[in-house]
Amino acid sequence: MVGGTAIPFLVDSGATHSTVPQPPKGTRATKKQVHIVGVDGKRVSQSFLTSCDFEVCGTQLHHEFLLTPTCPIALLGRDVLCKLQATLEFSDKGVKLTVPKGNGSTYLMALMEQKPNTLSKHLPECMLAEVDESVWAEEGSPGLVLEAIPASITVKPGKGPIRIRQYPLSMEGRRGLQPVITQLLKEGRIEPCQSPWNSPILAVPKGMEKKKWRLVQDLRAINAVVNTRHSVVPNPYNILATIPGDHEWFTALDLKDAFFSIPVHPDSRELFAFEWEDPDTGRKAQYTWTVLPQGFVDSPTLFSQELGRTLSKWKGPEGTSLLQYIDDLLISGNTEQVVEEATISLLNFLGTNGYRVAKEKAQLVTREVRYLGYLISHGQRQLDPGRKEAICRIPCPQTKRQLRAFLGMAGFCRVWIPGFGQLTKPLHAKCQESEPDSLQWEQDEITAFEQVKKVLMEAPALGLPDLQKSFHLFVHEMRGVMSAVLTQKLGPDLRPVAYFSRQLDTVAQGWPTCVRAVAATAMAVEEARKFTLENPMHVYCPHMVCSLLQQRGSKWLTSARMAKYEALLFGREDLTFESCNRLNPATLLPDELESSNMHECLEVVDSLTMARADLLDTPLDNPDMEIFIDGSSRVIEGKRKTGYAVTTLHELLEAEPLPSTWSAQAAELYALRRALILGRGQRVTIYTDSKYAFGVCHAHGALWKERGFLTANGDRIAHSELVLELLEALLFPKQVAIVHVKAHQRGKTPEVCGNNMADEAAKQAALKPLGNLQLALIPSFRLPPSPQYTKQEEQEAITQGASKNEKGWWMYCGGKILVPHAMLRKLLWDYHQSTHNSGRKMVEALTRHITAVGLHQTAEQIVQACPTCQRVNAKTSRIPRPGARTWVNRPFQSIQVDFTELPRQGRYRYLLVLVDKLTGWPEAFPCASPTAKQVAKVLLHHIIPRFGTPEVINSDRGTHFVNQIIQQVSLALGISWDLHTAWRPQASGQVERLNRSLKTCLTKICMDTKLHWPEALPIALTRLRATPKGKLGLSPFELLYGMPYPIFPKGGVLDFEIGDIQMKEHVIALQSVLHSLHRAALVEQPLPYDSPVHSFLPGDWVYVKKWKHSPLTADWEGPKQVLLTSHSSAKVEGHDPWIHHTRLKKASAPEILDEAELPVSWTVNPISDLKFLFRKVPR
Repeated sequence: MVGGTAIPFLVDSGATHSTVPQPPKGTRATKKQVHIVGVDGKRVSQSFLTSCDFEVCGTQLHHEFLLTPTCPIALLGRDVLCKLQATLEFSDKGVKLTVPKGNGSTYLMALMEQKPNTLSKHLPECMLAEVDESVWAEEGSPGLVLEAIPASITVKPGKGPIRIRQYPLSMEGRRGLQPVITQLLKEGRIEPCQSPWNSPILAVPKGMEKKKWRLVQDLRAINAVVNTRHSVVPNPYNILATIPGDHEWFTALDLKDAFFSIPVHPDSRELFAFEWEDPDTGRKAQYTWTVLPQGFVDSPTLFSQELGRTLSKWKGPEGTSLLQYIDDLLISGNTEQVVEEATISLLNFLGTNGYRVAKEKAQLVTREVRYLGYLISHGQRQLDPGRKEAICRIPCPQTKRQLRAFLGMAGFCRVWIPGFGQLTKPLHAKCQESEPDSLQWEQDEITAFEQVKKVLMEAPALGLPDLQKSFHLFVHEMRGVMSAVLTQKLGPDLRPVAYFSRQLDTVAQGWPTCVRAVAATAMAVEEARKFTLENPMHVYCPHMVCSLLQQRGSKWLTSARMAKYEALLFGREDLTFESCNRLNPATLLPDELESSNMHECLEVVDSLTMARADLLDTPLDNPDMEIFIDGSSRVIEGKRKTGYAVTTLHELLEAEPLPSTWSAQAAELYALRRALILGRGQRVTIYTDSKYAFGVCHAHGALWKERGFLTANGDRIAHSELVLELLEALLFPKQVAIVHVKAHQRGKTPEVCGNNMADEAAKQAALKPLGNLQLALIPSFRLPPSPQYTKQEEQEAITQGASKNEKGWWMYCGGKILVPHAMLRKLLWDYHQSTHNSGRKMVEALTRHITAVGLHQTAEQIVQACPTCQRVNAKTSRIPRPGARTWVNRPFQSIQVDFTELPRQGRYRYLLVLVDKLTGWPEAFPCASPTAKQVAKVLLHHIIPRFGTPEVINSDRGTHFVNQIIQQVSLALGISWDLHTAWRPQASGQVERLNRSLKTCLTKICMDTKLHWPEALPIALTRLRATPKGKLGLSPFELLYGMPYPIFPKGGVLDFEIGDIQMKEHVIALQSVLHSLHRAALVEQPLPYDSPVHSFLPGDWVYVKKWKHSPLTADWEGPKQVLLTSHSSAKVEGHDPWIHHTRLKKASAPEILDEAELPVSWTVNPISDLKFLFRKVPR
């Protein structure tokens, strides 16, 4: 008692001062303060209270308590314990606090662990006498539901008996299961049988001591072939939501061996047969279950239904409620008496009907119980501390499977963790990485892993849903993650009921922020309804969810998604949407961007998604042109016909056929682009009945362009080139409105008449021959009707004996026609488009029919100007000499490293290969996976201790070489780690060549000796080290040690005694030989580049060869502009890594379609060696 008020204290012998979270009645804070450090490690100042009376254990004292509002419970520290002269005793039974003064009372405090409540603590002996003793589960008295219907299981049609051989069991496990099998036979739960079915069993020890064993049967194969029932197991969310808010007393019961109380029909028992071998006699027998076995897919459903039918006949006292989750029962009530009465009644009822309750797990008539992994008390639920501690003891996962297991266990607690989805986003991304399965942790990922544990231990107590009150749901979306908190009023404040946090799907993550808020709100409402059970709920969100869904939803959402969101959010009487005019609890911290910049969602979405700021979706007033467009793609007589049309209300502007491979959507895009070009510089209203083309202009096009025309899955969107051209053409008109109209309508309105006219014109255009748009299929060469020669060309023709025919063409003997130079380029271009041949082949084909001045040169120019040929043809240029790395003058001054993959052998699948640049000395180490940790280990444990620290290490750009671990190790050791150009293995040619030689040598050794490759690796390395190679004809061994490898081990040449003068002479000679060998090897190294070997300059346009070749697609993409160059590589726009010059070829600058697209000029001023100042030059 403190100041006449009862306050619960937690005994904390480590606390210097006793504290209270709130001032007791009659006290106030004083100016006396002290600095304290709490559990969060922060140093704060707190004030003492005025002195007050308090009584503990019958002793009355005066004391000045320390006020700590941040501590949720009062602490009884050393100052008060010293005044009381208290004693703390620790034993196996718990912690005992003894106060010698006053009444000398002794109190048992559950300071270390919380033990289950016992019967005698809460129920008097007279009450225990009223409970049927048969309800308690005891060995030898199994429960069996008297009125249970035997479970009948059917097998899917066509599925025969499943026979799986018994797994090998250890003798320890078989002896541990022997008493279990004997007891089950005695109780009649298993019986001998002869069944065509068989499933293996396992022996699982209970606890570390392995004193008791559990019988586990692997029924996965059986579960896959039986007809399963629909699961009716209740949702824990719904169960806990039905606990009345005024209930303070609880009883939790756990039924013992619940599934064993339901019999199995005799016709279905053969499915669960298993084999057992007696550990003493070795005799094998087959047994099967007569009751529902654990591990069977329908056991929870069958038992839950049977127990539900039984409990429906029991009626508890008024003021109590009963919850059932499979075999776990919870009684709640508002008074202790009614809960005691209900507990006795239910226990007797269960015993009468054949159920058995686990006595040691029963929690009877208490204010707090453990139920379904939660701590349930008056109006709130908490996570079980044991569950939290078990999760937090999990070490850092090393494989993706371990990480997924951790996320699954932590995900059970997600409703207690605010922002769980955002916290675990890096971890989920790590689970989706490709091979290898072993994990390499970055610092931000380790931080996220530890943060999840930290917030789990700080998880607050959540309120139980009170269905008599309304709910308040606060929703927030950030970076593709939905965060929400469901609350209810508790006095003047809001108390959290559940936290929700989930990542949006990949499609929704690509939407603008305001549209993502719609998806987040729908997702949060769907989760919250599991708690609210359609009770009134106020939804708060900092975005105009309803307006966005109604007015812009059709532009972004598919019909199915639109219908789903409307069903969740609209037409519901329990939902009320409100703007969040207070700090949104779902954000946890104030969002500075949103709080400082109020926005109009509709305007923001339009500005982010419109390809042109002034683009309208309603007709312009008094436009210069009103255009109707349409595309058509139909199959007529087995052939697809495609075309487009651009019309006004009264005349046809354009109508042409398109390639048969084009779809109707592509035709609509092309028609819309042509309409925009025709309306260049004017005020234009364009009508289209294509919702796809309309959406590209008003919603998706700008977003696709920002994403690089990639879908949410990373694939290229359909018609990406047409979409890009359409977005560029949108800027041509002075003012433009693109309006959607319904297709195939009847009426006399201008919109209907114009759209029908365009539709008919497009269908007629599709029937025309393809003409100028004919694809390159058949070689053809057509001369114009009449030529126009220059005087010089006519004089040359007369001189060479040519004659002019009736059409005006000069012809030579043999029928060759002289083509004027003025029309030669046009004729060659048309012919090239029908063949796409090279210049030489074009000349060879045409010189049989024509002749012209400059024919060869013009043909080559045509090929160079053809974009299709440049994107498909291989690069034809003189290959420059290969470059080289910087020269080295001592062994292991520079090395090259690489991982190579080999067939899995045991735990090894990869080989880390290293080679010295000067001597060619090879080293190789088998690895389970290619990791940065393995590279660092080999360098620190093998290479550096034996050969010294290298100055330079060369490698490719694999993740195991660019990892932060490797960079830190190389920085600490002073090693320069050089990464070669991507997709250029020649840059590490020495180690790549060694990989091939090593694999060849391993193959031969394994074939000859039948060894596995890890065992043959030392032999292969020895062979490579001893083999002479190169122009010098010296082996790596000879270059490193100065002598040939000793092929004849007993030559006796170097058998010197200690102190022999010949040893000294040999060492001096060896040093001289090594020096000369190293000088010889030095000059044999290839020369590095001293100037660029390519002609590319910054600003040039080039085609870039694709990394991956796909059949029937162009191998080169572009044109792209060169940004920077080196001696052998170039930096190209749109590509992060440097690109080797062999993967680039010259391209013509793209054609400028409009003056607004002219390139912008910039000036560059160097500030330092690595800094430049760019300034834009006004036009």
